[in-house]
Amino acid sequence: MIFNLKNEDGYVYAYIEWQVVNEKGLVDDVGKYVHIVNMWVHPDHRNNGCITNFTELIFQHNLTRQCEFVYYNRSKYNGRKSPVFPIYKFLKKTRYRGVL
Repeated sequence: MIFNLKNEDGYVYAYIEWQVVNEKGLVDDVGKYVHIVNMWVHPDHRNNGCITNFTELIFQHNLTRQCEFVYYNRSKYNGRKSPVFPIYKFLKKTRYRGVL
């Protein structure tokens, strides 16, 4: 899935690509993992809560109701995968204040 955020003029200033996968990393609609494949935020919008907005959009989606873990690609470290986070730790890390 791809979500994007637009400003009042209709220009995209952030996007995120994610998928639900199984233990082997294969796309599976009933998988227990959320894999964040790619994310981009324009430098002018980096401190306005984009990650919190994306977190809300992802975890309110029907496909993520059964998911228990989250991981993502780390571009800073040559595309290595992040540690696997339980959803509650990931939500705490992104300062998500909503209810799942």
